[in-house]
Amino acid sequence: MKKTMRILYIFIIFLALSGLFAACSDDGADNNNQNGQRDSGDDSGANDAAAAEPADYFEARKQVQDSLPEMDFGGEEIKALLFDVYKPFIMSEEAIGEIVNDAVYAANLAVSERFNIKFTHVGEGLGEIQQVELFRRTVKSGDDAFHFASLHDLASAPLSLEGCFVDAYDMKYLDFDKPWWNKDVLEDFTVFNQCYAIFPAMSYMGLARSRVLFMNEDKMADFGLALPYDEVINGTWTLDKLIALTKGAYRDLNGSGAPDNDDFYGFISERAFYGALDSFDIPTMGRGPDGLVSLVADMAKISAMIEKLYDWLIVSGDARFLLEKDGMVGNDLRCDEFAAGKALIQRGQMFEALPELLGSDINYGILPMPKLDERQEKYRTSCGEFLVAVPVTVSGELLDRVSVIIEAMSAEGYKHVFPAYFKIALQVKYFDNQSVQMIDIISENRKPSFSFTYDSGGILSYTVHQMLSSGGAPTRDFASYYERREGQLQGQINRINNAFIKLDAERG
Repeated sequence: MKKTMRILYIFIIFLALSGLFAACSDDGADNNNQNGQRDSGDDSGANDAAAAEPADYFEARKQVQDSLPEMDFGGEEIKALLFDVYKPFIMSEEAIGEIVNDAVYAANLAVSERFNIKFTHVGEGLGEIQQVELFRRTVKSGDDAFHFASLHDLASAPLSLEGCFVDAYDMKYLDFDKPWWNKDVLEDFTVFNQCYAIFPAMSYMGLARSRVLFMNEDKMADFGLALPYDEVINGTWTLDKLIALTKGAYRDLNGSGAPDNDDFYGFISERAFYGALDSFDIPTMGRGPDGLVSLVADMAKISAMIEKLYDWLIVSGDARFLLEKDGMVGNDLRCDEFAAGKALIQRGQMFEALPELLGSDINYGILPMPKLDERQEKYRTSCGEFLVAVPVTVSGELLDRVSVIIEAMSAEGYKHVFPAYFKIALQVKYFDNQSVQMIDIISENRKPSFSFTYDSGGILSYTVHQMLSSGGAPTRDFASYYERREGQLQGQINRINNAFIKLDAERG
């Protein structure tokens, strides 16, 4: 059955691809069609999405024009330093008949032809840490081996403090008023009027690596549970309601008398529970009146989060939360067990889960992570998006040209690459209004986090992992946990501030 379904989905993907590029190939015709146009920053966008056909839903994106001048770079080579595994998110050398790859290829080709440039991939064969070290060595030696890079967020954050990155505000042609720039993220990563880490829309990585919930709709029906889509839309989808859905769901399928991998669970999560503070909108680092970083963590809120997660993930028996003693390799969990029908709900990243789910027999839904409670203003989507950086070896007119290319690639990503991934992530499998709304809410609330990225060593950002699954016995005693780390966190904040003050002084 799965093989038959996979063939069917491949056929549907082919049809979707044909339709997508038929729609995108004639911009002149599209300019006369204003159906479905909406303000991407409007919280009511999900309802607009539900009321429109998917082609119309994305029409507004194609209508947005960039503010770039017409320029000819005379065939100049633009070199990008990209970690091999994540290169496909940004660059593709050829069309292969796969919807997302071909959208990336078309975006690259459009920018290349418009500005008469040639893209080159630098750093082939490197791992993510090796790539960061190559960036550091290259900049320190004064070499100009590449023009921009997509770097692992946590591993590369120290480079920005060492003065290796160009300030985003010095890139002449980046237009932060355009919808392909997330203004909340830009503000969050700005310290002392400087921003050295940007997350442009040239890549679909932010959506693909969004940490979301996958729900088995058939099992929900078997348990007599209502699907929580309306609660999500109404803003009342909370951690307590997620926990309540999973209560009593555990089933000892193999009769072993003890929980194991073969049983059914109400909830499955990866061991690290990455981005928990981000998902529940609990920043640890904010800005003071002087524009410098300050400690803003709400300790009472973090403690309440730990209490709830401890009772659920450790005590209840309804959840499968992998501990280090389980011998799990790495921190991520694929969706093979969920795809085999062994869980009601699973937390995971879309790009890891979808290859398994698209070929399974599971009728699944995608949900955003819930709010911690109804006092939380917005849903927040934690995402493992890599930052884009321009090395300080790029300057003058070359920097202007590189900023043109980054802006143009971001516009193409926003208008064409994101819709392609949206279709493969959701509409091929589920072509209904509620699912469109869920992905729209997830996407609109994606937010790479300064607190996570610059929390060297995971002082607070790894709280769930370190308290509940790493090393010794799980604990709910957040007060003691924080007491041991408060000085360490304040020391990191001081290092960040000192670095930004120094960089500002060096700029004159």
